[in-house]
Amino acid sequence: MNLFEVKPSTLGGIKSLAKKIKRDLGIPHHEALDLSAHEAGFQNFRHAQHLGGHNPNYQTIYLTAYWYGSEGAGRETLTIQIEKPLYEIASRSQLEHGKHLIPFRLEFADHLERRVDLNSQSEAHDDIYAAARSIVFMEILSLRPAMSAEQSELLSQYGNLPGKDHPSLWAHKQTRALVFMDEPYNPQFRERTTWASAHDIHMLTSEWRGIYRPGHTIPNIFCSDQSTMTLLQEQAPRLEKGACEIHGDMESAPYHTQFISPSREAASKKRRPRPMPAIPGLEVKGALPYGQFIGGQTSLWRPAKRMSLDLHLETAALLTSLENSGMPYACDSPFADVRVALDDWMNLEFPSDGEITDEQRGAYSYNATPIKIRKGIVNRPRFPRHSPGSLRNAFQTLPVTADC
Repeated sequence: MNLFEVKPSTLGGIKSLAKKIKRDLGIPHHEALDLSAHEAGFQNFRHAQHLGGHNPNYQTIYLTAYWYGSEGAGRETLTIQIEKPLYEIASRSQLEHGKHLIPFRLEFADHLERRVDLNSQSEAHDDIYAAARSIVFMEILSLRPAMSAEQSELLSQYGNLPGKDHPSLWAHKQTRALVFMDEPYNPQFRERTTWASAHDIHMLTSEWRGIYRPGHTIPNIFCSDQSTMTLLQEQAPRLEKGACEIHGDMESAPYHTQFISPSREAASKKRRPRPMPAIPGLEVKGALPYGQFIGGQTSLWRPAKRMSLDLHLETAALLTSLENSGMPYACDSPFADVRVALDDWMNLEFPSDGEITDEQRGAYSYNATPIKIRKGIVNRPRFPRHSPGSLRNAFQTLPVTADC
């Protein structure tokens, strides 16, 4: 029996899985408990009780997400067990770029935490379970997210794959070969097989239900390297039908609590408070917060005293000219950041159409009249996007004086 490779991590999780086994197989409760305990790596349920539900052969990890919405607010933390510690599965950067893992950060060695609030408890559960499926997928198949620009170019080779949907690109840990996976709702198996053969690419299908939407989408795995595909085929049975069932323990806690993982507690390292937005409309040191007021991210700031419209238009013309002056991207990009921020400021400072025309409102986007820029007078600006007084800092090196 193999309901899922993520094992129940506590006695509560073993009991929860036992209820499902009893219902699905129609067996007595004590037999279901023993089967569930065996799935968790114990000899039987009594053995699990003796060890307190903790199997030393597995690693316990935690995944956390926060939610805030019309139904209330809270923190959800899932506890699961895998065979390897997270650092052996992938690096911090790779973990934070994996499919369904991008919204999460590695808060500690055994804890992944979603950065920004979700709108409901069900959304928080969905995101946590999807992240857990991605981790197990990476662990079992020895895959890591492909992150380099050169690796990403491989995606273009699959541009005409019949029915391509929900793609992801991976690199095999041992062979370093690139592996492509997509999860369409209605895969065109015959057309895909023909396409793969024509492009000298190996295709793997199995009864595994995938990461994206198990039970709705069907995953296909592609690789041009035969030795890598052989390794994937050997491990694929572990991702068999029913693999979307994650039998861990989900803890629901108050919104303003923070989860402290056992590894962090053992290391006696105090965690930082979670980033939160400022109070809307509350002026701080001559600046006002703006942007999306969502838990998990800090506010953007703008001067409480607005710039004059004439200065906005003059600045827009200057920035447009700088961006069109042929500078290298490394020099040009900071000016684009300044332009986008000032566009937001102007729209907040002049909300009424009676104060500004449509043409003026689009000055930072496309309507500014370029001015002639003399080479050598502009240095690269510094633009700390989250601090009050950003405008003054941004224009320290520009030939414009902004009194704000």
